[in-house]
Amino acid sequence: MDYGKILVRAFEITRTHRALWVFGVLLALFGGGGTNFNPGNFGGGNGGTGRGNSEFPSIAPGMQQAILAIVLALICFVVIWFVLSIILRFVSRAALIGQVHELETQGTLPAVRQGFSLGAARFWSLLGIALTINIPLALVSLILILVAALPILVTVIPLISAGQRSPDQLVGVVLAGLGSTFVLICCVVILLSAISFVVYPFYEFITRACVIGKRGVMDSIREGYRIVRANLGNVAVLYILAIGIGIAFGGWWERGIDLLASKLGWWRNRGWRDPGSPGDRGDCVHQWLVSNV
Repeated sequence: MDYGKILVRAFEITRTHRALWVFGVLLALFGGGGTNFNPGNFGGGNGGTGRGNSEFPSIAPGMQQAILAIVLALICFVVIWFVLSIILRFVSRAALIGQVHELETQGTLPAVRQGFSLGAARFWSLLGIALTINIPLALVSLILILVAALPILVTVIPLISAGQRSPDQLVGVVLAGLGSTFVLICCVVILLSAISFVVYPFYEFITRACVIGKRGVMDSIREGYRIVRANLGNVAVLYILAIGIGIAFGGWWERGIDLLASKLGWWRNRGWRDPGSPGDRGDCVHQWLVSNV
């Protein structure tokens, strides 16, 4: 396999057919998992030492309704964004894979409308594949995390139910539990990272078997597994190249944006900084190349 020709062809397709850019950007924006909604921490302690200042101020009925409406609107927005991200993630992935395949095999030029149609046709199958793979992995991760937390739980729960103990005993038991839990959590993180590293190539070829072969969930999983097993060396090399390309493009975008910001006088002393953009754009190019490969 000529990896140089594969990469050159991937760059050529990415540069020439701009209809694929739409799906690359969508996949970069929505491909990184679900929406993380962090409302922040709200302090619940007393604001001062006086007893009269510790009472929570009363809120007018009209203000309560306004706050409730804002909270409900935010919840609806988060739910809609989460659902939309799932839909666009799988539709964009299928559009990239399907249109590149049609371009290479039939000479059909990519088009935005055609890509959305192709992606919508394979959405439910890709969603089924993601659930079939991710739900067992999530359960395994949860079990491993709970096992890693057992030492601290085993040491803290008896302390709560037991009577008085000397401070030296309490500190020694808690430190022992924390140390054991920390070591186990580090081991769990390494293990889960290794599992993710192994599963990812299989997942990529499973999705391709689904989109290109128009297969169902289980047939796609079996076909993707067969392809990876039959071409293990080539898959490993392509996977390493894809990771390197993603890292390289992320660094290039970082340097380019920093240079542009310095030229325009928007440097860090102006407070302008977009830490997510280089990674998102690097991921965008990385997804294009992976799809093209």
